[in-house]
Amino acid sequence: SSTSLPSNSLVALGSQPKLTGVSASPLRFSPATNPYGSQLNRQVSIDFSLNKTADVTATVLDHNGVVIFTQTTPNLTSGSNTIIWSGRNNGGVLMAAGNYTVRLRAEDQDGLFSEPFNLLTELFY
Repeated sequence: SSTSLPSNSLVALGSQPKLTGVSASPLRFSPATNPYGSQLNRQVSIDFSLNKTADVTATVLDHNGVVIFTQTTPNLTSGSNTIIWSGRNNGGVLMAAGNYTVRLRAEDQDGLFSEPFNLLTELFY
């Protein structure tokens, strides 16, 4: 017995990209210049591994779910990778103190997507 697919079916061969080992450091950071203190922790580093070469998009959302920053890094290789967020929106303006969600998603050259991965980070002044 054979099975037929509808004419509008899409059959994906191969495996989708996978994001693993996702972590952010620090989870709480202050992007503003502090003339009296340390200049460390002025950005958040998002570390992750990929199982195959893919474009990775980092999208930052505010507490209302509004996209304030998007960055796509093309052709990241399999293995360990890092994306940086400086606490600024797409216009380069520092964002207000609060909690932000960083969403990562990978897309390979065949157009297959990874499952999205969300991290929560806090920006403070």
